[in-house]
Amino acid sequence: MRHNTKRLVAVLTCCAMVFGFTVNSFAGQGAGREAFNARLAAGLERTLNKAAEGLMNVVAALVPNAVTVQKLDRYAPGTEFKGDETFLDAPANRGMWRLGYASDSIVPADFAEGKYYKGGYALDKITKELLDDLRVRVVSLDDSSGRGAVIFAVVDCIGLANADVQRIRAALKPFAEENGIKSINVSATHTHSGIDTQGVYTNIVKSVLRNIGASMVRSDKLAPAISEDFLNLIVEKTAACAKQAFAAMEPGMLTYAKADLSDYTRDRTAPFCYDGNMYRLLFAPANKSSRPTIIASLGVHPEGVGFEQDAASADFIYYMDQLMREKGYNLLFMQGALGTVTEDMYLSSDEITETRTESVVRYGQELGYIAIGMTMDEAARKALTDKEWELAGVAGGAYTPWYEGLAVSQEQTLKPILNIRTEELLVKIDCPVYKALGKLALANNAIYRDGLFDYYSATEIGYMELGGVVKAVLCPGETYGELIYGGEKMAGLPFGPLHEEMGTEDVMVLDLMNDAIGYIMPDDDFVYFHVDPTEDFVEFTGAWGMTSVGRHAASQVYGAVNELYDSIR
Repeated sequence: MRHNTKRLVAVLTCCAMVFGFTVNSFAGQGAGREAFNARLAAGLERTLNKAAEGLMNVVAALVPNAVTVQKLDRYAPGTEFKGDETFLDAPANRGMWRLGYASDSIVPADFAEGKYYKGGYALDKITKELLDDLRVRVVSLDDSSGRGAVIFAVVDCIGLANADVQRIRAALKPFAEENGIKSINVSATHTHSGIDTQGVYTNIVKSVLRNIGASMVRSDKLAPAISEDFLNLIVEKTAACAKQAFAAMEPGMLTYAKADLSDYTRDRTAPFCYDGNMYRLLFAPANKSSRPTIIASLGVHPEGVGFEQDAASADFIYYMDQLMREKGYNLLFMQGALGTVTEDMYLSSDEITETRTESVVRYGQELGYIAIGMTMDEAARKALTDKEWELAGVAGGAYTPWYEGLAVSQEQTLKPILNIRTEELLVKIDCPVYKALGKLALANNAIYRDGLFDYYSATEIGYMELGGVVKAVLCPGETYGELIYGGEKMAGLPFGPLHEEMGTEDVMVLDLMNDAIGYIMPDDDFVYFHVDPTEDFVEFTGAWGMTSVGRHAASQVYGAVNELYDSIR
């Protein structure tokens, strides 16, 4: 999307740059130049955003409503699989952790025939080659309190709309009711090289024209948002894995640890505030012959494969999973606070990773080693990472594992307490691009209108506690780090950062959970297009606000999260 967005604003930015280069010659040197560039970037950003927003609002207002857009008074929140009415503060009598795991490929049988769009980078890009595998992974977890199990499923895709999550829940409803499953949650790894599951990476021009025509005559002959066959496959495989994971539950011990992986990640937007921790839940079965399961969460965009690759890929998650299976572990990778965070380990100088694909393999393997070995001492890590040290010999000693020197993480044993509650939420759509896409049914999100100009999307938020130690937010979007840690960008919000509101640093943000509504940045920080000062001039650095419900996403979503938390705690 970023490549296409740059084209949309080319004329405006070129005009501004002509003006900028003209006046920049009078700006002087040193601190004076830096101050001038900062003012120029801020002014250009304001001008660009006001002009673009005005134009986009006119276009969005002219777009007709598809027949799928309903009036707001038709909205009826669901009441199923909401989790616990009452939270426990101590384990139940005979409480114990029980966990089951299952996984399966979601690659369609007819994938090689070229029927599927690649989802995550460019528009209208058909893919029929496979670099690795796309999978769904599922964990069923229970604290044996008698309140029911919780299902967590993660799909190798760019994101799933809440309406698609509801289809998975519907497929599981009879089984869940029969077996007392209290909560079903579905997320995405957010791989930028999977098959399109959001409907915006297809032949968008053709779809827009078709849906405008259908909407004007009130026809339901709309362009499909995504491949119905692929969506049906995801529903079928996810439901089947959930049943398998539930049936495979066995008793064991659950521990918690985290490691600072800031060196493995970087933020692309100022003020460069993000959560660089990998959070690890390790389930060790009482039966020593069973495989342990690691639930690992790290907020980082899986986009190392790159735009140029035509092949579909799960990116680093596949190679992380592959290594951990070789070492005897199951993996459930859950996205953390994504924001605009990406990988910060690419090509190396040791002649081991010379291509992007090689770099992705190495990145995934290193994360796998860290997930397993973050609580081990150096000797145990070296015994675990035998392949890495073999590569060091091949490279004549020039090769060094990226994680060498990583501090040993402290591990806590968690009491069998699993509390969870989810709530539906209507978010008002401020972003005209999101509004236009919703009005034309170009994605699977449920859209409601109130009058002529106000539109809403149905989504979900949630809150979970593990062992009386770990607190987790279930977020439907991509969270900016300031909402966790604070800073001047929080000034316009009526609540503080999560660490303050929840009174602990052990807060996991699980993004893209049960929906995919785009970037969630502090209200005062919201812009459609970012322009940043550089040493010599200014630079266009992204259009994150274009893929967001709008400038009030943070106050709406995290306001609801804080209300939910306050109602419980």
